Amino acid sequence: MRLIFILVLNTTYSCHSFQRYKHRVTCFLLSHANAFLSESGQIAILKSLVRVQDRAKSKIMLPTIQALLSKVWDVSPVDVTLVALQELIVQLVACFDATSAEVLNNDENMWEVFLHVVRVYLRSGVFLLIS
Repeated sequence: MRLIFILVLNTTYSCHSFQRYKHRVTCFLLSHANAFLSESGQIAILKSLVRVQDRAKSKIMLPTIQALLSKVWDVSPVDVTLVALQELIVQLVACFDATSAEVLNNDENMWEVFLHVVRVYLRSGVFLLIS
């Protein structure tokens, strides 16, 4: 089942009804990522959607992004890696892709959240771990 969703979501077929279907499936999966209490469940769903471009990704994941930010902002960079949140940080940063530009340009709150996520990403040293 998971393989079917991944194949469908990574297809670039341009039919309008297919694009709507792809968007609905993406939103469905992202809402489940938000609902997971464990980081491993969230990471698994986000990894399966990493190649899917949808401008709604950053908006739908906003509650998870804000929860992560409140959790790690006051934690020292060393502790972030010990808490094992680096993979979730990477996946949430990836939600802000080229399709997010319109949302970031038009929504001041999303721009502030984006800057905050990037600061946490850079502060945690995660980019050093995956380079």
